[in-house]
Amino acid sequence: MAKTCEVSFEVRVPSDLVKKEFEESAKKVRRTVTLKGFRKGKVPLEIVKTRFRGQVIEEMLRRLLPKVAEEEVEKRKIMAIDVPIIEDVRLDDDFNLTAKIKVYVWPKIKLANYKKLKIKRRPVSVSDEDVEKALEQYRRALLPPDKQNDPNLKPEELPELTDSAVQQFGFKSVEEMREQIRKNLEMARSSEAKRDMDKQIREFLLKHSRLDVPDLWVRRQFEQKLQSFASTLAQMGMREDQIRAILEQRKDDILKSAEDDVKLFFIIEEIGRKEGIEASDEEIEVQVEKMAERYGISAEEMKRYIETRTGWDSFCLDMDHDKVWNYLVSIGTK
Repeated sequence: MAKTCEVSFEVRVPSDLVKKEFEESAKKVRRTVTLKGFRKGKVPLEIVKTRFRGQVIEEMLRRLLPKVAEEEVEKRKIMAIDVPIIEDVRLDDDFNLTAKIKVYVWPKIKLANYKKLKIKRRPVSVSDEDVEKALEQYRRALLPPDKQNDPNLKPEELPELTDSAVQQFGFKSVEEMREQIRKNLEMARSSEAKRDMDKQIREFLLKHSRLDVPDLWVRRQFEQKLQSFASTLAQMGMREDQIRAILEQRKDDILKSAEDDVKLFFIIEEIGRKEGIEASDEEIEVQVEKMAERYGISAEEMKRYIETRTGWDSFCLDMDHDKVWNYLVSIGTK
């Protein structure tokens, strides 16, 4: 059964057009081939078309088919979301050329009822007890090295922290240490709570939405995830054979994650379209200025960096999606 995100059709290219393109391709191939008895670029065209026929046909198809595919997509008024895929190419001796064209279009999506999204929020408050527990690690560090990891030591047996003792950890006083630890714990819990909320939204949307996604997009995301994971493992000092073994073991999970990523992209896009959510030019400019300030550069330099690194359209799209995500968070945490 064909996916709702795929449109396939067959094209027949007129033989006179194929012959014309064959002649042009032969001239191009002629400039590069060499044959004993002839200078480079001087091999007679008829010899090129016979002795190097395969190379000429390859060049002809490379030049002709993408153009024909694009014209057919436009003629059929198909709203493609990627370049056409050319398959099952057949060319006979009379220059009759046929090919199957597959085009990815926007998938039909049955959206989850996201208005009923309910998010369980993790507490982010930090108690005095939490701070004291974190301080224990610093108190242990004041012990001789052979006793620092002794599991039998009770908190009351650990050295007390003093203003002079905590200076070796970069703090001016115990009170400053307490305040910084509290801030660090609050930041860590806020980040953890956000990750948990994001996970709940992701799981809800994927579980309750129905859609097909382009195989090509999934493969691209899969390859990117594989490369990223392999790079992380390499940075951890693993050998190539170990990395290959782990990637093979995790391959199915990575593929599932890639498919979910692509599904989520279309789901978020669809919600954004349905709700009319889009980052305004002003919001984008403000974000660029914030980023520029963080990096200590001008807004124009930041824009050039974004254009080079991710592309401006991709950056704006990410902002659109962030705005949709914030909208979902606001619904789920009412």
